[in-house]
Amino acid sequence: MKKIKKILKKLPITRKIKTIFNYTERHIYDGNKYINVIKYLPKFKTINISNYSNYKKIKYKQIENNYFYYYIDEQVIYNYSKETNVYENFSLDYGIILENSLLELNTKYHDNLATNLFIQECKRIIKTLEGKETIKSNFANMLNGECQTFEEAIQRILFANQIAWQTGHKLIGLGRLDILLEKYYQKDLKDKIITKQKAVTLLQNAFSLLHKNYKFKSSSIAGDTGQVIILGGLTDKDSYFNGDLTSLIMESLVELNLPDPKVVLRVSSKMPLELLECATKCMSKGTGTPLFSNDDVIIPSMINFGYEEKDAYNYSTSACWEVIPLAVASDQNNLENINFIESLNKTLNENINNFDDLLNKYKNNILNQTKEVIGKITNIAYKKDFFMSLFINVDKNTDVVNAKYNNLGVLTVGISNAVNAILNIKKYVYEEKKYTLKEMIENTDEKFLSMLKNDNNKFGNDEEEIICLTNDLMSVCAEYIKEYNSCNDKKIKIGYSSPNYLSKGQTTRASLDGRKDFEPFNVHISCSKPIPYTELLNFASKLDYSGPIINGNVVDFSVTPDMINNNIKKFTTLFSSSIKKGVYQLQVNVVSSDTLIKAKKDPTLFPNLIVRVWGFSAYFNDLTEEYKDLLIERTRNYELAYK
Repeated sequence: MKKIKKILKKLPITRKIKTIFNYTERHIYDGNKYINVIKYLPKFKTINISNYSNYKKIKYKQIENNYFYYYIDEQVIYNYSKETNVYENFSLDYGIILENSLLELNTKYHDNLATNLFIQECKRIIKTLEGKETIKSNFANMLNGECQTFEEAIQRILFANQIAWQTGHKLIGLGRLDILLEKYYQKDLKDKIITKQKAVTLLQNAFSLLHKNYKFKSSSIAGDTGQVIILGGLTDKDSYFNGDLTSLIMESLVELNLPDPKVVLRVSSKMPLELLECATKCMSKGTGTPLFSNDDVIIPSMINFGYEEKDAYNYSTSACWEVIPLAVASDQNNLENINFIESLNKTLNENINNFDDLLNKYKNNILNQTKEVIGKITNIAYKKDFFMSLFINVDKNTDVVNAKYNNLGVLTVGISNAVNAILNIKKYVYEEKKYTLKEMIENTDEKFLSMLKNDNNKFGNDEEEIICLTNDLMSVCAEYIKEYNSCNDKKIKIGYSSPNYLSKGQTTRASLDGRKDFEPFNVHISCSKPIPYTELLNFASKLDYSGPIINGNVVDFSVTPDMINNNIKKFTTLFSSSIKKGVYQLQVNVVSSDTLIKAKKDPTLFPNLIVRVWGFSAYFNDLTEEYKDLLIERTRNYELAYK
């Protein structure tokens, strides 16, 4: 108890009440299992909703919105057990609430606690809607009938999303929104109920409501809400979905100039070039919309991993980009990290005879860390979740804990730093023999560190030695995980993406890539020095994404607004070529270092400046100084490559 309270004192207060939302912060690993620490948090107001009278303590407010009702009480988290590990970090199957009335759902799910909750809250909200007859009518029809209109469809999605957040489920996505809404949009256009402009108004109104509580919804950084909209995508090997709403949703969101919700566009060599150009234009506006996710690589990888073909084609993502089949999986994709520098630093304290000995001992330490991490995450126990069970396609008499897929995801940090460090050791110790290994480890001279950092032979270069070394190191984890997966129903995924590059760097000592004590690691699949985009993308296309290496593999780079706006067609061609070559995923920060420096010095100059952080967009002014400094440094690097 004392140990837990001591740790809790160091945890951040990110809301008006003291609360910890992301899984690894809400739980402490005691060496054997994760302990849920919510009950130890002072002033955390949690109400058990197994009894409806408790849930009714929320006081719904009359709203001024002319189109939709969406209200979250930020002071209270309603949950059905303080001890429950809550399923989160994926999208709901909103089709459930579009295709059924609440009363029908109640019958189908045998008086399920969740359906009863929906019915009671729908009735309570209707009572608050004085003078809002259209909204009231949409809620009334939600009780008794199937969805009728585009506007009502959006309201139903908002209602389900609202209850999800209020019941303690975090990082909840919006699913394949263009596919969900397209038929209602087309029907209303045909019946002249709406126009295209009215549809834009409705979409923007809904996005603004979803964004309104962004700080409350955020995990560890303001903006990290997990509110992902999935657009486009292959429906089979020959067909790509591109409805009218696919581009309209992107454009509507960009026009609002909001960092959240965020968009993942499922791209393919079979997509229309005009949609890719539209996405490039949206990207050029600097809101972080969209991130590209390459179906041509991802879907075969998912099938190879073990997902059924129909489920792989219907994938969504977790909070950022980690793939998960929609409606049939409760995979938890962001549970732990494998720290490649931690294992390397441990190796360098051992007796090393030669370079091969170094590599072999390093791989053994990576393997041991992989085993330890998997041991931790497989000890996490999830209890029944009546709410999520309603939105996952499971048998009506069972629970989401028994979903078709219940896999676990591992992230990585520091692999690019480790690759660079090993290349430096090989060059300066074993080839040029300028230093002994001991001299390199102990040398803290600024010029020496700068030399290590700026050496030309680095992660991201399209060179066979670097690509082979990178694949070799990742294969140590992947091969063990493959062996583990062959013997277990609950499978493990891993990926190159590293959202914890700053937090894990802050607890890790210096490394021989030139990184100092406790500095951030390199970001995702990116370069630590100036190289052209084409080279980085060629490098990324040659990485091995087979087996379990499907848990997010994002290329991350920056480009100035002038450069992309003056070269939309060239960037569209670059992206199209990268998709065909096999880049897994891609996100781009559209901003200049000059703007970032000015914004850091005087936040009032750019109050709404938006940047990509690890897999989401955020207001620059909401970031800590460490994130700001790192963004400035990385943006400068890419600018130098094109001077």
